[in-house]
Amino acid sequence: MKHLDAQTQQAFLADELDVEKRSSVLDHLQHCRKCQNQLEWNRAGRNLALALPPVEVPSPNWSVLAKRLEQPKPKLRFGYGLITVLTLIALFWVFWPKANSWRLSSDQKRVAKGTWLRTADQPVQLQREAFGSLTLGPQSVLQLADIRGPEQHFYLQSGSLTAVIEAPPRLFFVQTPAVLAVDLGCVYDLQVVDTEWTELIVRVGRVSMQGPHFSSEVPANARCRASKSRGPQVPIYLDAPFEFVAALTNWEASQRLADLDQVLAKARPRDGMSLWHLIARTQGEARQQVVDFMIDMFPMPEPVTRSALLSADPKTLEAWQAQMEWDWQSQ
Repeated sequence: MKHLDAQTQQAFLADELDVEKRSSVLDHLQHCRKCQNQLEWNRAGRNLALALPPVEVPSPNWSVLAKRLEQPKPKLRFGYGLITVLTLIALFWVFWPKANSWRLSSDQKRVAKGTWLRTADQPVQLQREAFGSLTLGPQSVLQLADIRGPEQHFYLQSGSLTAVIEAPPRLFFVQTPAVLAVDLGCVYDLQVVDTEWTELIVRVGRVSMQGPHFSSEVPANARCRASKSRGPQVPIYLDAPFEFVAALTNWEASQRLADLDQVLAKARPRDGMSLWHLIARTQGEARQQVVDFMIDMFPMPEPVTRSALLSADPKTLEAWQAQMEWDWQSQ
């Protein structure tokens, strides 16, 4: 497959591709680093556009609307139409869950809600048409815990899995003993190291790791660890320098200002992704240090203000993140 053109990438981000085309794009992204980087650039630009303030819409011409409302309306025959709609709804609920469900790739056996899967020395793959696939690693335990409308909820008790999700974002969830992983349209590896730790590596797209106190939004080519006691840690890029990773690990364990100084001293512009997560995890003088360091590195767009950043206002942080993603991806 040739490299993805801009139109295909934009359609992928807007969830406008059909199932077959979306699947082929995901397959290509797993092996093409160039298209992965271009997709993240386009995603950053799209997020930046979505973060722009809304444009005021002119007031409608009420006189024209009133004339249209006064025009006679055609008479509708509701009886047959209502019966047809109710029949289609009934057929949908009877046949859709069985026709479009998770199945084992080996024998097409249906995996029902509540089913536990346990692997030995070989991986097992599950697929669901128009949704995606899961590869459960050896020595792993997984449950299809719940199905809530279009939402699919799994529980990874132990072991590892690789998820290739074609469905729209926020429909695929994997709970582990330590954290909840929420798919935002991506390909990722998830591993339960033990009852305390979970590790995530995102290959394409992004994943939100959600804990009781903090969340981490992990982009492509980044990883994140989460503990049962403290939730998700600060995510880092896979190519982050050893000195930066060591400094960040020390700070997360100590929370001391001296260790935070080392984190900032070792950070590259690309590590701004990690530093952005520090704003919500710090307070007082520590937060001021992080915010001021990042302002020097990444100018604030309107209407982002220093005071709003110091208060960790969610909307302000999202707007700044959308702006900075351009710089993170260009490094």
